[in-house]
Amino acid sequence: MTAFLRFSLFAISIFLLSCTSGAGDKNTGADADASGLFSSGMPDEPEITTKHLLDITDSDEVMFSQVSNIRITSSGDILILDAGASKAHLFSADGSYLGSGIGEGEGPGEGRFLSGIMDLSQNDELLVFSQGLRRFSIYSIQNGAIQPVKDVTVSRFPSSFSLLPDGNIVMLERASSGVDTSDKERVSQINRDGEIIRDAYITFPESETISVTNPDGMMMFTFMTPHSRATQFAFHENTMIKIIQTELGFTQYDLQTGDIISEVRFSTPEKTVSENEKREFLNNMMGGIDMSSSQLNDILSQIPDVRGKVSAVRYDQPSRYVWLQLTPPSQDELNTVWIALTPDGSFKGKLCMEENSRILYIYNGKIYALISPEDEMPFVRVYETIMG
Repeated sequence: MTAFLRFSLFAISIFLLSCTSGAGDKNTGADADASGLFSSGMPDEPEITTKHLLDITDSDEVMFSQVSNIRITSSGDILILDAGASKAHLFSADGSYLGSGIGEGEGPGEGRFLSGIMDLSQNDELLVFSQGLRRFSIYSIQNGAIQPVKDVTVSRFPSSFSLLPDGNIVMLERASSGVDTSDKERVSQINRDGEIIRDAYITFPESETISVTNPDGMMMFTFMTPHSRATQFAFHENTMIKIIQTELGFTQYDLQTGDIISEVRFSTPEKTVSENEKREFLNNMMGGIDMSSSQLNDILSQIPDVRGKVSAVRYDQPSRYVWLQLTPPSQDELNTVWIALTPDGSFKGKLCMEENSRILYIYNGKIYALISPEDEMPFVRVYETIMG
C-alpha cells in the first residue's frame, strides 16, 4: 500500500449521533462558552425538519459508481461528481438527466483517479483535480453541456481546493502530502498556468494522524480517526471555513488577504473513547490487512482517548449558515445530527438526518445527500429544510 495514503473517515464508515433529547455534550456551567449556548447542554429547539423533494437514481443514462460531491449551477441545475467513474453528471432541478462530462483518460479534459472534490464558480466554471495525472481541469457548463476549457498541471498534491472569483485557484496541502515536508498544513494560490502566485500564505499545525508501519518500521500509510485533532474545510468564493474535529466551532478566513474574519468556539466537556470502541474501529479499518499483534497494539496506542466533537462542515452561502455534523457519543447510534449556526455563532437549530445518509452539499436551504441503503444501490436525495 502506498506510503502517505490517507483514508477518509467517510470512506470507511459513517459515524452517527442520536437525535434523542439531550443527546449532545452536557456542560456543567463551570466552563461555559461566552454565548452560553451550550451551558446547559445541546438545545432541543428550534428543530429543523426536512421535506423530501426528489431522488436521483441509476437510469439508462447514468449508473452511479462513487458519488463524492455535488454543486448547483447558476440556473439551478444539479451537478453530481462521480469520482469512481471519473465523470460529472448534470441534472435539471427536477432530476431530469441533461448530460455528462470529463471521462477516464489522459487527453484534454479527461481524468484519472479524481480526488472526489470539485468546485463551481458563480459563472459556472467547474474545477476538478486528477490525482493520477496531477493536474486540475477547468470546464464550462453551458446549456446543459460540460465542456473542457483548460488543463493545469501542478507539482503540488492538494487535498482540497476552490476557484476564486478572480479566476485563480486556491489549494490546501496537508503536511504529509509527500511534497510538503514541513509540519504545517498550508493554503497557496496558483494562476491558470499552474504558477504559484501566493505560497503558504495561510498555515496551520498539521492534523493528527495515526501511522501504520511494517515489521521493519517503514511507513505503510497514515489515517485519521473521528477523534483525531484534524482539520476539515468548506470553501465558497473568497471565504474558507475551517473546523478542528476536537473543538466545537469554526474559523472563517478571507482567502484574498489570508486574514481571519471570525472565530466561533463553544466550551463542551470531554468524553472518553473506550478501549472496546477503539478495537472495533481498528477492526473496521484493518479488515483484510494482515497485521501482527504488536502492530495492532501500536496502532491502538495512537488512537486518541478523548472523543471528537465535530465530524464535518458545510457552508450554505446564500443562507449564510454554517452547518456542523456532531461526532456521536457512541458508534451504536443510528441517526446523524447537524447544527446550523450563523457566521457569528448564533444557533439556528438542530437537524436529525436519516440512517445511511451523508450530506454532500447544502445550498439555499436545500440539502443534497447521498443515501446508501444496505441492500440497494446508492442514490442522491434532495430535501428542503424547514427552520423551526
